[in-house]
Amino acid sequence: EIVKPIVRGEGVQFGASASFEAGNDNRGSRTVYGDVIDGNDGKKKIQLNWVPGEDIIDIAYPEAAQSKLVAYDVLDEEHKTDNTKSVANTLGVHAGQAGGLQWGTPTNGVHHFYAVYPSKQMFGENDQAKIVMNSEGLTGYMPNAQDPKAKTGDATQGWVLQPDMRYAYMVATTNHAETAGANVSLDFHPLVTALEFSIKAADVSENLNTTDAITLQGIQLTSTDGNICGFFNYKFQNNPNYTVTDGNPQSATSFDQIYMNVPDGAKMAKGTTMDFTFFIVPTKDFNASKLKLTFVYL
Repeated sequence: EIVKPIVRGEGVQFGASASFEAGNDNRGSRTVYGDVIDGNDGKKKIQLNWVPGEDIIDIAYPEAAQSKLVAYDVLDEEHKTDNTKSVANTLGVHAGQAGGLQWGTPTNGVHHFYAVYPSKQMFGENDQAKIVMNSEGLTGYMPNAQDPKAKTGDATQGWVLQPDMRYAYMVATTNHAETAGANVSLDFHPLVTALEFSIKAADVSENLNTTDAITLQGIQLTSTDGNICGFFNYKFQNNPNYTVTDGNPQSATSFDQIYMNVPDGAKMAKGTTMDFTFFIVPTKDFNASKLKLTFVYL
């Protein structure tokens, strides 16, 4: 294989893949991203799927010749033969980001790249201000209102609330040797925790008869063991090194609760199912027994 040499001042070419090992149950509580696949190492893998034309990545490169932090669009996607990873072969410079990252002088022969999904460019102006990323680390924000991106299904087949994947923070760090050539591969891994739930109408209201039905309007996740949303900090150099803060001290909002609206409500008979996902801040000692779901329904 011919390795294209690095040329100072030229644009860096990136590829991005994303996956992580599944839990012992093959899915666990973090698997909202893709299918469970047998990896080449014999372990179960979860494929994390990019959405071309929608997903944007922030990449920091402290040795860059000019701009040190640039947003890149995911332009295409290819599933490799072993199918353990979804690879974005083309990342294009996001609009308004000038010429992208350009090769600079390495530090002791090594170029350092730090990347975060989602880019702050995927949010509105108010939410952009809550996300700060540089070559040192990330200050991220997990909102306490997590409405789904879409609702699919019906009262007979069951409902699925498709999560807003902008809350599925992922990070990648790459130490790229000068001799490795001009193409840089970014391997992303999840930073936050995704909790995937599947419920039946009888879980919402225990007194349902066979012919009864409810309309589910909202779902609340509550923790009795600390914050599950708000601001969190992550340091690239001490991976994994993260802390969870109390959010905005000027806000009266509680950060031990996350609420999800059900778009237009969802009619559920006794056996109707609903699948939905909450994202929570990074946690080292996750304890599902400290979480409680409550429901708003008619």
